[in-house]
Amino acid sequence: MNPEQISILEITILHDEIKLSYIGLTDLEIRVLKSIFTLAPQLKENFILITPEFINEADVILVNADNPENILEWERVARINNLTSS
Repeated sequence: MNPEQISILEITILHDEIKLSYIGLTDLEIRVLKSIFTLAPQLKENFILITPEFINEADVILVNADNPENILEWERVARINNLTSS
């Protein structure tokens, strides 16, 4: 199975928890993510939203690609941490 075919469910099974971080999300987008985790207990058990300060610990990074500075930050983080991206 290639990496693009792995589902979130399969990732959840492979990990005790999935650390999710972000680059360039607005306060509203962050609140929406927190609300989703609050409203869906099964997600809250499996996902932890961490601040960009701890991005090196993240399993998944959401990037607001509308801003070129965010893309540059993503490239820097990916290069430093040998991240796989798609």
